[in-house]
Amino acid sequence: MALHTAQFPVSVVNAAQIKFFARSTLRRGKTDAMDAEIIARYGATMHPARWVPTEKSLSELRALIHERDTVVELMTIEKSRQHALDHRHEANPIALQLSRDRMALLCTQLEQVNVAISTLIAVPGELQEQVTLLASVPGIGSLTAAILLTETHHLDRVGSARQWAAYARLSPAPRQSSAMQGKTPQYRTT
Repeated sequence: MALHTAQFPVSVVNAAQIKFFARSTLRRGKTDAMDAEIIARYGATMHPARWVPTEKSLSELRALIHERDTVVELMTIEKSRQHALDHRHEANPIALQLSRDRMALLCTQLEQVNVAISTLIAVPGELQEQVTLLASVPGIGSLTAAILLTETHHLDRVGSARQWAAYARLSPAPRQSSAMQGKTPQYRTT
């Protein structure tokens, strides 16, 4: 973000791409200087797409969605703990009360984060339009639409159905070479 703010062109590239590029040049050894040189060569040769930061509202929505996920996960853990405490022969009343208090706090936090998400997606603008459009699909509510939007925001730059299928791992790659016939990995479509 600092480089982008300072007007430097920034690209975000999968580290495996750099690694295989380095192998293709028969590079041996690994030092910081060698890594910097190979990254620069990769950029000059491959011309990766420029990175554009996420819009502020979408970034805020992602943070809220992730916070909601954390609260829901903690609630699941606490429910399991309460179940175990409730079924003990002699449950400690203090431990049981502390567990109930934690669950009450988590319920309050879940409500707060749900309100914050609803408030953010209610603000008129592109975010609201995108959530409304996704929620118009039968079976998708505004929360699911918000999750889909935050987790796939970078896909608005995907240009073809083939790229979408590859991202979703729905386009298996053939595995064969002369006499060798391998099985193509099968991916679930649900």
